[in-house]
Amino acid sequence: MQWARRDPYCAAEGRLLLKLTERGLSPLNAPRDDALPAREIHRQLLQAGTLVGGEAGYDLATCLAGVAVEVADRTGQSTLVVGLRGQQVSIDHHAYYEASFRAVDGRWQFRRSQRYFYDVAGIEGLEGPWLSGTIAVLTFAAVCGVATIYSVTTSVAGRIRRRRTRA
Repeated sequence: MQWARRDPYCAAEGRLLLKLTERGLSPLNAPRDDALPAREIHRQLLQAGTLVGGEAGYDLATCLAGVAVEVADRTGQSTLVVGLRGQQVSIDHHAYYEASFRAVDGRWQFRRSQRYFYDVAGIEGLEGPWLSGTIAVLTFAAVCGVATIYSVTTSVAGRIRRRRTRA
C-alpha cells in the first residue's frame, strides 16, 4: 500500500484500503463473503442515484470494476466497502465510486456513497493509423536531418583537409 501513500490520486482503490486500515477496519478481521451479490450491490447503487449514466455513445458508463472489502467495525458489525471504477461517462471522463453497505438480516443494505471524476486524456486524433503515420513522418524527418548534418560535416572537413595539404 506504499504506492497508495505516494500517489493517492492514481491509486484510488489503494487509497481506500489504506484509509480503512488507518481507521482500524482491517479486512483481515472480518469474515469473507464468498457469495457477494454483485448484481444486488449494483442495483442498490443505481437506485440510490450514485452511478452516473453516460452521455450518448457511452452506454457502458455503469459497467464497474474494483474492490469490495468486508470489514468489521469496533463493535463487530460487518460493513462492506466498495471502490469501483466506471467506464467513460463522456470523452476521457471517468467516474470512481466509493460506497458502504451494512449487513442487515443476512443481506447487504446500502448506507452511503461518494463519487469522484477523473480524466484520462491523450493526444486526440493520434490513434491507430494516424499515430503510425505521424511516427513514420517524424522518423523520416529525423533520418534526413542526421544525413544532411553528416553530409555537410564531411564536406566541410574534406575542404579543410585539402586546404591544409596545399599549404
